[in-house]
This record gives sequence, C-alpha cells and structure tokens, in this order.
Amino acid sequence: MRLPEPLKERLIQGIITGFLGALGYALSMLAADVTLPLIDHVWPAVTRRTLLWLCLTLLLVLGGFAWWVWWLHQKEEMAGIPKGFTQDLKSGMAVEDATGKFFCSRCLIQKRKSQLYGGLTTSRERNVETHAWHCKVKECGGSYLQMIEIQRVRRK
Repeated sequence: MRLPEPLKERLIQGIITGFLGALGYALSMLAADVTLPLIDHVWPAVTRRTLLWLCLTLLLVLGGFAWWVWWLHQKEEMAGIPKGFTQDLKSGMAVEDATGKFFCSRCLIQKRKSQLYGGLTTSRERNVETHAWHCKVKECGGSYLQMIEIQRVRRK
C-alpha cells in the first residue's frame, strides 16, 4: 500500500517524536533514581559558607556569560556599518545620520564611503514609486531599490 508523501512525512515525524519522548522519560526516571540518594548523603555535608561560595561562583559565571553575549553583539555591529550610519532594512542601503544621504552598504563594510546616485524610475504601479540607487564604485556594482508608497489625494 502506497501512502501519500505528506502523510508519510508526518508519520515518520510522529514516530521519531514518540521515540524521543519515551527516551527522555526513561532518562529522567534514571536521573531521579541516581540524584535522590546523592542529595540525601551530600546535602548535610554542605556548609553555609560553601553554599555561599557556590552561589557567588554561579553569579560570576552568569555575569561573565552576559558580558560575553554583549561583547559578541558589539563586535558584530562594529564589523558591519560604521557609527554615524543606519541601515535601511527594507532597501539594504545605509543612510548617513547627519545628512540623510544614501551610501552603499557593501562599500561601507569595506571601509569605503561611496554615495549612491540615481532617482525615480517610471513604474508607478499600485500606488508605489520605485527609486533605483546605484553605487559609484565600479568594482562594487551595488544596486538598491527603494519603494515609497504614494498618498493619493482626492480632489473635491
């Protein structure tokens, strides 16, 4: 008997999910059986001072992890668009904060400052104007499209 492909995929996914759930349940039962006697014998031997040091160490590790995540985020930002520019997420081009002029994102990442040129194209479908911007650096060849919604005003 042949099963349809979508049903076959869902059936395989269900079997794998059930197997992994059963394996997780068995491992959690095993972990409970092992840890309860360990806690019963070790917990009375832990002093308050040791517990304080464990908590402080955990706090230090969590603080180090938070700093590391922040550092990776800052490093990613520094590798991309330099300060003083914001990247337009819809078009992909960079906008200089001070002047509002458009610059090529590819060139800014490569430490070149290339202002884009171009302008309005003729397509005006569905109340949207399309602006095509091009990079001045020949080797880059970057082109960006910017869609601007037109507000049509009805005349009375």
